[in-house]
Amino acid sequence: MLTGKEIAQVAGVSQATVSRVVQGSTRVSEESRRRVEEAMATFGYVPNAQARAMRTQRSGAIGVVAYEFTNPWYPVMMYALSREITQAYLRVSFWVSDGDNSEQAAIEAIRSKLIDGLVFTTATRESQSLRAALEMGLPVVLVNRSLEGVTSDRVTGDNLAGGAAVADYFLAHGRTDAAVVGGGSWASTGRERREGFTQRFAEAGFPLTEAHQPETPFTHDAGLEAWQVSSQTRPSAGGLLHHRRGGLRRDRCGAGARPEGP
Repeated sequence: MLTGKEIAQVAGVSQATVSRVVQGSTRVSEESRRRVEEAMATFGYVPNAQARAMRTQRSGAIGVVAYEFTNPWYPVMMYALSREITQAYLRVSFWVSDGDNSEQAAIEAIRSKLIDGLVFTTATRESQSLRAALEMGLPVVLVNRSLEGVTSDRVTGDNLAGGAAVADYFLAHGRTDAAVVGGGSWASTGRERREGFTQRFAEAGFPLTEAHQPETPFTHDAGLEAWQVSSQTRPSAGGLLHHRRGGLRRDRCGAGARPEGP
């Protein structure tokens, strides 16, 4: 197998350019990058990760904490993350969150320099290890969910506006007797969607009682049960259900509910 120096000779560039390509640096022209990548592919060149770690003091790996890969949302997100990470010539390490233990293990991996940073997709109010890591300034990015009361880099959707948009749709179709079935307030996603929906209904003069805002686990069975209870007390209600393994939807905003699979 060729060395980095030999790859540089084949590609007609400096060894420093090869190193920058391997590190995913933007300080390389497209033509030089193309030649280096073609040479690496032709000769099966694989950088020595251990040597690079000793030289750069970086592991070349990014950790990702996710939850329930049976949920169709997470595989899509994991694919996008891993694609971008590998295109930067980095490795991906996954942790499946089962509470604070797995979160702590992922954060300890940063401290021990097994990974260079962590993408966290499962933050909750109970994520004490994560909160402590953010307060210490460790390289952690929140994706999908946010964490109250702590400054962080994050990439999240506008769940508040999303909940309000669903409420607007219901109101526009005359469905003012509504119920919201959603996840617990421990997750920012469910909490913000619920808030956006109920605020918009209240502004329109149709406040929802607590009884018609049941909090459930993010599972299909729990959502279905809550919907059935709500429908018994308010048979004309429209509904909003957001969770991870599929859901319920009301056709044409109330013309009958049915399961919506993953």
